Amino acid sequence: MLGVDIDNVSMDRAVADILSAAKDPAPPRLFFFVNAHCLNVACERVDYRAALREATAVFGDGVGVRLAGRVLGQPVRDNVNGTDLFPRLCEEAARGGISLFLLGAQPGVAGEMARRLRERWPTLRIAGARDGYFSPAEEPALLDQIAASGAQLLLVAMGVPAQELWLTRNRARLKAGAALGVG
Repeated sequence: MLGVDIDNVSMDRAVADILSAAKDPAPPRLFFFVNAHCLNVACERVDYRAALREATAVFGDGVGVRLAGRVLGQPVRDNVNGTDLFPRLCEEAARGGISLFLLGAQPGVAGEMARRLRERWPTLRIAGARDGYFSPAEEPALLDQIAASGAQLLLVAMGVPAQELWLTRNRARLKAGAALGVG
């Protein structure tokens, strides 16, 4: 759609693919979501479109993407959106012992999210949490922190297209098996 390949998978398949990637750290796999707004941004931003092309999978998120798929004669199998995927991913990660690192949002938000996740899924392993406000000079230390945490799944909430660009740019330094842009 609009120059972006969308992986036409079910929600169950998306969760399974992400968790499978998380268990195998090399090479890190990137998973992104696109809604109608993201597709419009991808039309205007060559760097963002390139990041989406480098992803392991790009999931169609929202009614607009499903409607466009129908109009184009390529029906989208499922609305694989982050809001519905996230709790399923956490539940399965808790069950499978997969550790998460939360990166992004304003100061205090990632830590509070970690607290709430532990409250809902007591066996969920949160390897770390950090806000998304850091300077380019702080980035190497942040990447070292994420790697040292042992996180298998990195969730980055910096907004579109910043999170996808950041993940793509730093892919070679990531130690987590799977990383998702979720902001």
